[in-house]
Amino acid sequence: MKAYVCHYSKNTVRKQELLSDPRFKILTDVTWIDWYDKEELVCQWIKKHCDSPITLSEISLSLKHYEALRHMVEHQISEALVFEDDVVFSEGWFEKLKEEMKPDIQFLRLDDLLKHKGGIRVVNEIWNSEAQYFKLDFAKFVLKNCSFSAPYDNFLYFFIQMKLKLPIYMLPVCSQTSLITKATTIEQTVPGKEPEWKYFDYFELNLKLRDLLNKKWDTELLFFERFKRHVSINNLDYLDQNQL
Repeated sequence: MKAYVCHYSKNTVRKQELLSDPRFKILTDVTWIDWYDKEELVCQWIKKHCDSPITLSEISLSLKHYEALRHMVEHQISEALVFEDDVVFSEGWFEKLKEEMKPDIQFLRLDDLLKHKGGIRVVNEIWNSEAQYFKLDFAKFVLKNCSFSAPYDNFLYFFIQMKLKLPIYMLPVCSQTSLITKATTIEQTVPGKEPEWKYFDYFELNLKLRDLLNKKWDTELLFFERFKRHVSINNLDYLDQNQL
């Protein structure tokens, strides 16, 4: 089965830990989504142009999840797993997933191992996104209605429950280390009232992100030609003021 890992590129320890885990090694087709880190210009652009109240770290993680789904859709992959890089697996997790999976389930959470045991059940919690299963049609639907009005997990589970009026299914076979150690790379938004939801077509957003990056690269080239110094532009205001 195809798998994706949403990975903060500077956290090389997490990648090595996951690659050395025999319970992860059973996955033979894995794409690491290690672009759009929180320091990159794209996250600033999303925050400004999508009027996002969440942190740059949360925007980065959301983008990595959407990028995984975009790759899935563009390559017409019928089903896939999406992980975050601090995921941990129970013994025999993949066999249990294959045994428990039902053909009518389009989306399945695989997290919260310590709190729950047993097979697939319906849950109401709207947090945690370290391990998820998607079918192609549901991935398409999420990308057509993506949001940066809340962290990715809050948005996705709210969307399933409140907008689609569907249950959230969970098979508890995974957990995540950052919840226990608090060694997270994500600066988190302080919970408050329900956000004013804004939805976007991620395919249209992606075209704008491509334009943004082309402007960045063109401006960096111009800077080099003029000053003979290579720079990486990560200041959105500067780029806006110096468009070619």
